[in-house]
Amino acid sequence: MNILIVNQYAGSPELGMEFRPYYLAQEWGKMGNHPVVVTGDFSHLRQKNPRAIRDFEEKTVEGVRYCFLKTPAYAGNGLGRVKNVFAFCRKLYSGAARLAKTYRPDVVIASSTHPFDGRGAARIARIAKAKLIYEVHDLWPLSPMELYGYKAGHPLIHLIRREVRRLSRKSDGVVSILEKADLYLASIGASPKNYQHIPNGVDFREEPENLPPKKHQELLELLHSRGHFVLLYLGGFSAANALEDLVFAAALAPPGIAFVLMGDGPYKNELRSRAKKLRLDNLYFLDPAPKGEATALLPMADALYLGAKRSPLYQYGVGMNKLFDYLLSGRPILYGVAGAGNLVERSGCGLTLPPEDPRAIVEGAKALLALSPEERAELGKRGKDYVRDHHRYDRLAKEYIDYLTGL
Repeated sequence: MNILIVNQYAGSPELGMEFRPYYLAQEWGKMGNHPVVVTGDFSHLRQKNPRAIRDFEEKTVEGVRYCFLKTPAYAGNGLGRVKNVFAFCRKLYSGAARLAKTYRPDVVIASSTHPFDGRGAARIARIAKAKLIYEVHDLWPLSPMELYGYKAGHPLIHLIRREVRRLSRKSDGVVSILEKADLYLASIGASPKNYQHIPNGVDFREEPENLPPKKHQELLELLHSRGHFVLLYLGGFSAANALEDLVFAAALAPPGIAFVLMGDGPYKNELRSRAKKLRLDNLYFLDPAPKGEATALLPMADALYLGAKRSPLYQYGVGMNKLFDYLLSGRPILYGVAGAGNLVERSGCGLTLPPEDPRAIVEGAKALLALSPEERAELGKRGKDYVRDHHRYDRLAKEYIDYLTGL
């Protein structure tokens, strides 16, 4: 089966996020299929951007074929990003016949980091007489309304809603990483056909073969040598991740609990300033690192933290990639997210906390600290076993192919 995956921000373990298109394509190739990822050559999510010399430049990235469209660099969510999205969508649409002829897809997957590339994906599918799959990652237009404060009557929200309805209507099937995305789509008049929930997953060959960055490793070793219980957060620093709760938790915590935050993002400097004003000596900030090195640090912690602000978004599911890295690490998890599809609760690998509650974080850390190392290891093992049984990318890829074959 020839499969064309359209995802403007697709990455790889080497390039950085987004990882899902890479892992699915990798597994589909092993199964005898012929996947190609069509993406832009610049993304704010990647750690490395493989800048293309020309449009439709094909490169093999870690064994997977990519077709890159040239897009302008940008920073933040301003006009530069709008120009980047417009450039990708315009080139995708105008190059639809070329992509259809070159790759002769049987299936085109509009892997929607945003809904605007759906028109190009649909045109490729129409020319190639291929099936069109709308793959839902984020809930548009609810996501920009909740995250950026857009009102329901804003012209951009109307435009997004129209594009989502159109793409849902034209698609032969809808797949989502979120358990209840079909309910959301139905609520905005975009009732999905042939809906299938296929979550994100993990590649078990990613179990840390790398070493964590030396300075990071030395810090955790130092904290442990002093008898500290280490609670680690790894991921992006954005307001949605409610990391200020960890700062306030550090201010409330008794001696012996250390809070370590690793990653980068627009909110990091503000958190540093807040920690400095509170004169916290039990809170540490670490620089980001390549994925393999970063996840190699996770097993060195005593427990891991993941939180998010309360949001209507999460009633339809939670698709945070870092949760799968956490589960794979074999460490217990403190989970401060209110939403559908609670994998920490399902697997029994940690404690679920009320979101946006620093005192609950402290109490959760104290509860895990009171357990023996063997008991904490057992909690972590439950999470690792669960993700091995339910979220391996080789199994998810087969489930996806079975779904496509049945359409």
